[in-house]
Amino acid sequence: MTKSTDLKSPFWRTLMASAAVLGLVTTTHARMTGIDVSSFQGAPSWSSIHSCGWGFGIAKATEGQTVNDADFSYNMSNGKANGVLMGAYHFAHPESHSPSTESSHFWSVAGGTQLADGKTVSPTLDFEVFSGVVGASSYSDWANQWFNDILNDLGGKQSQPILYVSACNAANFNNTVDAWAPWIADYNGQDPQSGTPWSVCTSGNIWGGWTMWQYSSSGSVCGVSGSCDVDVYNGTSTQFTSQLLISTPGSGGTTTWSSVNGGPIQMNTDGTLEIFGVQGTTAQHEHQNSPNGSWTALSAMGGISTIANIGTVRNNDGRLEVFGYNTANNTVYHQYQTAPHMGFTTWFQMGNSTGVTNYVAVTNLDGRAEVFGIKGGTVWHDYQTAAGQGWNGWGSHGGVVKAGYTVARNGDGRLEIFGVGTDGAVWHDYQTAAGLSWNGWVSMGGATMDGNIAAANGADGRLELYACHSDGHIWHNFQVKNGGGAWNGWGDTGVPGTAGRGGMCIGINLDGRLEVFCSTTAGVVWHRYQNTRNGSWTPWYQLGGSAYDQHLFCANNQNGALQVFAINSSDNAIWTNFQSTPGGGWNGFFSMGNAGIKFYFGQP
Repeated sequence: MTKSTDLKSPFWRTLMASAAVLGLVTTTHARMTGIDVSSFQGAPSWSSIHSCGWGFGIAKATEGQTVNDADFSYNMSNGKANGVLMGAYHFAHPESHSPSTESSHFWSVAGGTQLADGKTVSPTLDFEVFSGVVGASSYSDWANQWFNDILNDLGGKQSQPILYVSACNAANFNNTVDAWAPWIADYNGQDPQSGTPWSVCTSGNIWGGWTMWQYSSSGSVCGVSGSCDVDVYNGTSTQFTSQLLISTPGSGGTTTWSSVNGGPIQMNTDGTLEIFGVQGTTAQHEHQNSPNGSWTALSAMGGISTIANIGTVRNNDGRLEVFGYNTANNTVYHQYQTAPHMGFTTWFQMGNSTGVTNYVAVTNLDGRAEVFGIKGGTVWHDYQTAAGQGWNGWGSHGGVVKAGYTVARNGDGRLEIFGVGTDGAVWHDYQTAAGLSWNGWVSMGGATMDGNIAAANGADGRLELYACHSDGHIWHNFQVKNGGGAWNGWGDTGVPGTAGRGGMCIGINLDGRLEVFCSTTAGVVWHRYQNTRNGSWTPWYQLGGSAYDQHLFCANNQNGALQVFAINSSDNAIWTNFQSTPGGGWNGFFSMGNAGIKFYFGQP
């Protein structure tokens, strides 16, 4: 990166690079391309940059404690205005200042640009100086403190911060930095569309891969006078948007509404929540009249005679899609919005789907929706052939798990299924790479677990699981690092109230703290939550209600406030409770009416 005067020298460039000037690589290739700039490039023509196919730009904002880049504001505003996704970076001087000093400096300059506007790339820490640390025990500790400060400054916005480092300098870090997306510099001359930055110093590859690659410092980019750093993202533009853009929980971003099974609730592009269920044998839906507001009456989605457990997904273009079981011919049907937040089509039959029930749907990292079901105890699935387009046809996925299984997307984009097997243990299967083949089922341990599993992504992207043991104790497991891989192991969180039951739901607060909800054997809802984002958990606390069914579902409103829903077994109506302010106290449970609607098999 052309960031610090002492690192722009010919000596440093010779040491770090061997590639010749590389020409334009457009976004028509599979990997998305971009550039990074500072005042060294002057005032680029961002309209020209965009017209030539460069999709993202990372602009220097600050350095150390006092240095501000003179062209930062120009680059951020003009890049966004011309359709380029823009991010900001800070050049670190850990040898001179504490991480809090430098994070404060970065935020004072760049904070106002760190928006959940669909145009802003998550913040980057540029780490090139390794001559000691101030205010930290190691380079990793310094970087982690800086990133955590910035995540707190973001105020609960969803963000996947980025760590820039050369391939060989990465060996100065330990695996505690693997929560940050790796942007690796290696000027090895390989094709940026098929090569890798890990051609040297592979011992430093603690991430097991890479997210971004700076493949040359001498690129020729239209709209930029002189040479320029050129970069490539390890995926498509759709994947880049999903993984690296700043978003707000509950705003319809992919982290909240596409990457984890939402159950019977989704959010429209206008910020209104919409729920789907079955009343009698007819599919029904209702939605908020306005974001964070009151609800409409139920509206029939007639055309087939169906049973409870409507599956839902939000397509990559914002259109909601639902899946139902037609009891007339025992096959799966689906319908979808004709445009985001518009009316629905009629029902259409899906191929090779006889006997498939219990639907769970998510989207792949490339935007393709994928729906799962159960047939004779075996998992089946179907997937779109392209994002928002036609379906491939149902086929067996293998594995024998109980109804109540769930699906989530890892921080690196790979889908993962969790379910309880006939042995009472939790089993999982996962894609070996985002959107590709599957590994095969593996036991995660546990014993006599209820079939209903709850999963969620933490603020740092790590998946967390909750399951209920037959004795009413609630057990918890979580990934030890972002992007999948090893799990910590099951731990007993105790007994909420009289005893817990399966059917829990997990939400994420506006400040990034996860919160889990459980209906006890007495039908009372209890909850526990993280003390800090990605941190430790509180004990169980009573939230209220009575005679509620075990199956809960929850969602963020547009303003970020969590809302939890239940069926009351006394009046068979929907009851709900929401946070009075995002992340704050609760309003108290009240009835939404709609007696007789069901969301899951076996509800009253």
